[in-house]
Order: sequence, then structure tokens, then C-alpha cells
Amino acid sequence: MEKDITRPEEEARVLARILREEGLAELEFEAGQERFVLRAGRRREHPVPAWTGADPVEEALEALEGLAITSTRVGVVHLGDPQGGAVPAPVGATVPQGGIVAWIETMGVHQEVRSPQAGSVLEILVAEGEPVEYGQVLMVLGGG
Repeated sequence: MEKDITRPEEEARVLARILREEGLAELEFEAGQERFVLRAGRRREHPVPAWTGADPVEEALEALEGLAITSTRVGVVHLGDPQGGAVPAPVGATVPQGGIVAWIETMGVHQEVRSPQAGSVLEILVAEGEPVEYGQVLMVLGGG
């Protein structure tokens, strides 16, 4: 026979235990007129490295010996040509200075992102259709 839970703290503990034991990410329930959502905390699989004071983006670029190509606006990134779908700069591709490497769509308008120098694409840090912020690193370009 189940125990009658009357105190909200006890109910929360029971629900938290169910969430943990069942491996659920979220549990939604109603109590009278109230609706509650309980979410599991994220567990880190790897410890967070201590802050060294250095910019992690700059450290990554130095390790790759590359140049960051950043978003020129807020919007949605497209790695393929919005008109033809061809990807102009996959990893390993050589791009000329001023060559188109991606597009940022803002309010239905596609703006080109151009390479500031000639080189080859070392790494793409965003996915097709992903929202991006102004100044966000899109890809890393190696020297020409």
C-alpha cells in the first residue's frame, strides 16, 4: 500500500527519485489547479577544465594555426548555396580570398560570408540550419 503524501516537499522528493531511477530527463505532473515540470540536472561526463584566463576560441585557433571566419550577423547559417544547394567550402576545400564560404539568412534574406584570405577549410564549427550570433566562429581557415 502506498503512503499518502501530503507535504509538497515529500512529493517533490518522491518525484525526484522516480526521475532519477527511471533515467528520465523531465517529469510533468498536476496537483489540483497547479502544473509542475521537474527536470533532471545535467551530469558532466568530463570534468570542466579550470579557467586559465585565456580565450578558448583563440586557444583552439592557435592549436590549429588557423583564422576564424565569423558570422557577420545574427541569423541562420547555410553551408550550401541557397539557390543551388552546392557546398562551396567543405572541410579540406581550398577557398580564394573573398570566396563565399557560407550564407547567413536573416528575415528571409541570405547574406554571403566571404573568406578574408585564401586558404583551406580546417574545421566547420556550425551545422546547416543552425542559429548563429554576430561574431560566432563558423569555421577555421588554414593559411594559403
